[in-house]
Amino acid sequence: TIRKPTYSDYIIYKDEGAMSIYTIQPQVKDSNNMRSRIVQRPGLVVMEFAPRFTDSRERRFDWKNKQKFTLNVAQCGELVGAMEVPLTLTNRGMSSSDAMFRQSELTLSKAVGDQGGFEFQLDIEDLGQQEDQRKSKAFVHIPITNGEFAVIRSLLNFTIPYLLAWDKVLQADVSLASSPSSYSNNREESSAEGVASSQRSSSTSSPSIPAADIWGSHL
Repeated sequence: TIRKPTYSDYIIYKDEGAMSIYTIQPQVKDSNNMRSRIVQRPGLVVMEFAPRFTDSRERRFDWKNKQKFTLNVAQCGELVGAMEVPLTLTNRGMSSSDAMFRQSELTLSKAVGDQGGFEFQLDIEDLGQQEDQRKSKAFVHIPITNGEFAVIRSLLNFTIPYLLAWDKVLQADVSLASSPSSYSNNREESSAEGVASSQRSSSTSSPSIPAADIWGSHL
């Protein structure tokens, strides 16, 4: 029986805009000896941000002009394990839409006001221009409640092992998975094809947020 793929995302709608979170599976390929499979590239978590149409009385969002921020495994861990905010994650790369080299910064901070909660803000800077002409603009900011933030952290915490394909390792044949020689050979082969990541993250400290252990464990 062929298993049909399942697609799912978590979407948050606000007056200021909307955000969507979904995953990209890791790339896995057969090893040279064809006896096992190795991870060629870990999976990713994608956060999409869409602004709201300002000329509409209804709450409609411009998904055609959305912007993406891609989280690698380490950046997922930053959000799951963050104990203080603001927290800023930074990506640099070529835009697929207009071939412009850009720097994107995703900042998680405390929401302003008495209602509490948090806020995601995405800032984008074009790096292809001369330094004195570069402009950093806030693409969109999305306030989220404590409950919505709890869902995001729980999803990321659950997803991290799957981004590294550890679920496939633990489901593999015991005799092969536990063989030191097989593991060592696959590690050497995988390392030879390692892809350098241009993503980096940075954080700054300020007000504290709840400890990560209140979100529970996925195991």
